[in-house]
Amino acid sequence: MLTHCHIDHAGSAQELKELTNAKVAVHREDAESVAGKKTLPSPKGAIGILFKAFSSFFKLTPVEPDIVLNEGDRVGKLMVIHTPGHTPGSISLYDSQRKLIFVGDAITFADGKISRPPKRFTLDMNKALQSIAKISQLDFDMMLSGHGNPLKPNASHTVKEFYTSLEK
Repeated sequence: MLTHCHIDHAGSAQELKELTNAKVAVHREDAESVAGKKTLPSPKGAIGILFKAFSSFFKLTPVEPDIVLNEGDRVGKLMVIHTPGHTPGSISLYDSQRKLIFVGDAITFADGKISRPPKRFTLDMNKALQSIAKISQLDFDMMLSGHGNPLKPNASHTVKEFYTSLEK
């Protein structure tokens, strides 16, 4: 399962699919980007200029998704939570029994600090903040993000506090 369509999360999906016969699953809003039928805007600022200059090195190998996910779908014990903003089809994967959540790049925890997704790589920060609000309503002991460190214990409490601090 891909939490979103950015190259650092989906770039090897085709190769993994070929090597392991794994199924590629992605939210419907990012499916066309993963399949190479739609291109997302470049990152903002100087990094965007670098991405354009080196675009031949940063190409996603297209892969046709085998499974198109929607809010509330289940894959095994994981429930799909649509958390757009970073990309249109960003998802989090929630296991209520084990009280853990994979949040992709919706939230990051690194060096003891929780943060929102980086502005230059996030297409719609307002939606990203709404997604953090959505995540903050769930009950989980551990949060695993696409970058950084696991957040534990009492991760949902920390995320709620973080979201509350954003509202001020």
